[in-house]
Amino acid sequence: MTARFSVPIAVVVAAIGTTFILTSLESSANLPSMGLLILTTLLIISALIVVQPLLAAIGILAFAFINPTLVPSMIEVGDFSLRYPDLLFSLMAFIICIRVHRSHHRPTEIVQVIVPVLPFLVYTGLSLSTVNAVVPDLIVYCTASYVRLVITALLAPLFYAVVRTSRDIRVVNKSLAILVSIVVATGIWEWFTNTSILEGNVFNRVGGIIGINSLGLVSGLLVLLGFVNRRVERRIIGSFVPITVGLSGLILAKSASSIVATILTITINWAAVGTHPSRVRQVVRWMVLAPTLGALAFGFLFLSREDDISSISDLGEGTFSQRIMLAYAGVTILESHPIFGVGWQASASDAFLGSPRLQAELLQKFPNLPPHYFYSSGGTVTTVHNMYIQILAELGLLGAAVFGYSVVKTGRAIRRKMERIPRHSEYSRWATFYSLGLIYLLAWWNNNPLFGGQIESVLLFVFIALIASISRAASDGPAVEGGIPGSS
Repeated sequence: MTARFSVPIAVVVAAIGTTFILTSLESSANLPSMGLLILTTLLIISALIVVQPLLAAIGILAFAFINPTLVPSMIEVGDFSLRYPDLLFSLMAFIICIRVHRSHHRPTEIVQVIVPVLPFLVYTGLSLSTVNAVVPDLIVYCTASYVRLVITALLAPLFYAVVRTSRDIRVVNKSLAILVSIVVATGIWEWFTNTSILEGNVFNRVGGIIGINSLGLVSGLLVLLGFVNRRVERRIIGSFVPITVGLSGLILAKSASSIVATILTITINWAAVGTHPSRVRQVVRWMVLAPTLGALAFGFLFLSREDDISSISDLGEGTFSQRIMLAYAGVTILESHPIFGVGWQASASDAFLGSPRLQAELLQKFPNLPPHYFYSSGGTVTTVHNMYIQILAELGLLGAAVFGYSVVKTGRAIRRKMERIPRHSEYSRWATFYSLGLIYLLAWWNNNPLFGGQIESVLLFVFIALIASISRAASDGPAVEGGIPGSS
């Protein structure tokens, strides 16, 4: 990491850690003096961000790697909340608006990749009218959730504005690798000490400071980083270390969706990319790699989560059986509202997923599942737990078509940018990693619903922004030597 950024980044990370500790002390001891210390810390961060707005982007990423339950909101007004990252977001946006006003450059690159996402965001916002018509008691909650999604989407143009040069891109690359490594380290600490940082962490699976599913998510990304860097000169730092740390996180989390998404993404890339690719060679690669890696993944999951897998046969107690039940519930909601759905975030409510009629049907269809596996507004099961099922249930078939359109159009825009980046350059390697990261996120999202402000949605829009920034930087000239993502 360059000397220009190493000290400020260390200060920001330390300040965020201090804020987290002081907030925890304040919530537990209720000491008024803590408020002054927190304010002082935030002022220090603000001063650094004014000098270098990129630090705000890194700070937002750092908060994304901490489970929201560990950092309480600053202010809550009903279902709306103000979080610490929102301050960084606001300050970065303010500085960028001043700079854009003075600049005559058009943000062409980011516009081309973010505009295809707008139809889905607009349609999702329009679905709030359905919520207001069907379940008006939920309109405030659903609106707050939608606002959080829009704020997360706005990270894309903000990151594009502050990540401008190859040096900036390298700093973000290294920060991501370091943050993932820290999260995995907290998971290793949990495993060694047999403790649980989050209440949601279960026996024989750990999640560190981010949670089980999210630990699996970011660990898989680190494996992808090492895979992309497999041909760099400094292979130990650039490839071996990320793969080792990432695999450690995957093993600790034992997340089936993360393991499958990692293998699927690597297989797609390996099968489609070659020195002189041909259709026959691609088919042969796919036929060999997919079954081999799939068998390895199934073998590991069977050995580590034998009860969950074996329960699928009779739909008995096990998380995989629970996912099947929740998917069935989501499809049932879709059948009753096929065109427009029930509206954004309305499926996770007593009116739909918790309706007595649906619950009775689920109890009849899945009699072997324990009671706590079913929906409870005050319990742990509150969603359909799958983004694609969620979109069908909440936005209907029309919303699913809009989502598909946005994914395809965004993918084509990114592919066009990839084609303009010189092959075998640092830029090409960076762009390959982030484009594979987007594929990985789409594969992983069968495990979680879509929310704004979560690590997966933050990474989605950050990756889109970074691909646009890489395309812009590549058109300005060659990358500086030694620009290996996460290794130099």
